[in-house]
Amino acid sequence: MRSNIECIPCILNFCIRTLNFCDIDEVQKEKVFKKIVNHIGDYPLDKSPAAIADFATGIIKDEIGIEDIYRKEKREQNEKALGIYPRLKEMVRDSEDRLKTAFMVSATGNVIDLGAHADFDVESILHDFADIQFSKDDFEDFRSRLNDSKTLLFIADNCGEIIFDRVLLEELNSIRKIVAVKSKPFINDVTINDVIGTGIDKTAEIIETGTCNLDFDSDEIRGEFKKIFDEADIIISKGHANFEALHGKRADIYFLLRAKCDVVARVIGVRKGDFVFCRFH
Repeated sequence: MRSNIECIPCILNFCIRTLNFCDIDEVQKEKVFKKIVNHIGDYPLDKSPAAIADFATGIIKDEIGIEDIYRKEKREQNEKALGIYPRLKEMVRDSEDRLKTAFMVSATGNVIDLGAHADFDVESILHDFADIQFSKDDFEDFRSRLNDSKTLLFIADNCGEIIFDRVLLEELNSIRKIVAVKSKPFINDVTINDVIGTGIDKTAEIIETGTCNLDFDSDEIRGEFKKIFDEADIIISKGHANFEALHGKRADIYFLLRAKCDVVARVIGVRKGDFVFCRFH
């Protein structure tokens, strides 16, 4: 997905939130932010918003020397989500269409995103669940393809959210499931270390993308992940940033997310805030 000029102020606000999580004084915050501002305007807009976010946060990491800025918050997100996991399972178990409901549960988890919001309210997520619908819905297409597929690659997004994804993955019983996570920390994205204790490893194989970046640069993505990405019968890309990075990479990727900005919403053809499960044929 190509960037838009509207992406720049959004990424700068994202950098401010990230700097506020760092244990540094205001003078250093200002210095780092000015460096980002001075360089971000030269970054080509034909790259994805995810690539620009990688560039900007790379400056933060280089300047302050903290790799896993959100370590504490990621652990807390997983703990909160694990606390409601039994309720999520009950919602699926009591529904008329377990698999469709599991997709809705997974989509609802995409609300949990420190990159877009400072915090989240688990109870409000559950309270609004009954009103959630996919504005673009290729679920029946997915269900049909599932019958003839052997391998499913699920590209994960955030901590906390991964527990909601676990509910979905546990409903996919007749296919080999592989979950891809970041190799190193980026904001609150799931890494190989963050999977420990989530239960995901009991329902799917876990692999690393080979990078900490949001963008999927062909020069970095290689080895096991590249092979599975190229060969998987079904790919589910979870979350907003993964859509930015993977839109156009393969024609048959299913994108499961909430459109959190006007730019992505326009590309998909929905309104900001809408949930979608679709592929671009």
